[in-house]
Amino acid sequence: MVWPLNSSEGSATVSSASAEQVAIFAYFPGVTGSVSDDGYQGWIKLEEFQWGAGLGISRWRDDGADEEQEDEEVDENDFARKGECTDPSISEITITKCPGPESANLLFNMCGKKSYDKISIRFVRKAVGSSTYVPYMGYDTYNTLLSGFSVSAPRRYQEESKLPGESLSLNFVVLDFITFNKGVPTESMRYHTGTNTSTFRSGPNLEVAEVVKKQKEFKQRQEEIKSEEPTEETANDV
Repeated sequence: MVWPLNSSEGSATVSSASAEQVAIFAYFPGVTGSVSDDGYQGWIKLEEFQWGAGLGISRWRDDGADEEQEDEEVDENDFARKGECTDPSISEITITKCPGPESANLLFNMCGKKSYDKISIRFVRKAVGSSTYVPYMGYDTYNTLLSGFSVSAPRRYQEESKLPGESLSLNFVVLDFITFNKGVPTESMRYHTGTNTSTFRSGPNLEVAEVVKKQKEFKQRQEEIKSEEPTEETANDV
């Protein structure tokens, strides 16, 4: 990937002083936004985007509790991870936008518990001297419900004559994170929250490169732990 995108290669180089050269657009099926730029007509312009993921990782250390190992030589080159990792914790996506013609429709769909088959969010920029936005990063969510809709109009909005902000929370079943080069998708990572499966794709056609099924590994580890637990018979023999 060319990062930052380079205008000499047909991509986009953005001046930090020109905020109009970068934008975040979102597409909600059945909802018409106010964006009129080529390729994104009817999309919704976002002001802010927030999302994250994490792992719960436990650390293991030898505290000398096992007397049989007290006299053993410590191998400082043993880098094996002996702790446990939880399945990934995938947060909801939170977006902020200004009120627009789509606001009532979005609120209605949330209150009506209407899900969106696919929501697309694109981080875009313009090449110097170009009027066309080109995506460099994006997110697609599937089977998405709006779990939150709030409006904020603090004093500074009145003092600076700014519009209020609308904050929306997106609760999804599947998430795709996509990177682009010159507007063409090059790599993607899909996470399925129902099966805890991660899928990495790459290449011109985003072919599947690797799949990791977390849930199966977790169940296998739980079975191993259970098999290691002493039964009544083994406990009586001790």
